Amino acid sequence: MRPRSAISSLALVSILVLASTSTALATPQQRMVIIRDNCDGPTFNAAIGAGACIRRGGLTFDAFFARLSSGGAAAWRFSPSRASVQAGGTVLAVNRGG
Repeated sequence: MRPRSAISSLALVSILVLASTSTALATPQQRMVIIRDNCDGPTFNAAIGAGACIRRGGLTFDAFFARLSSGGAAAWRFSPSRASVQAGGTVLAVNRGG
């Protein structure tokens, strides 16, 4: 019975640590923003420069520009769409696109 009790205690401590870490990331001093896009590497790199996009497939640069001109490109977004951080705080931007 004793090993099971130790494992339960360790699990509880792990959950509490993870919960406090999640709460810390939600403070006004720290924000994470996910960048999402659907660029086509060859066409974006040809238009903007090498390394602009590393993905193969997706929306071509011309199609992207046409969508922007007609009101927006839904595949390009930030999540959350709005965030605030206190002066001196940090923003971690994570690119989950091309």
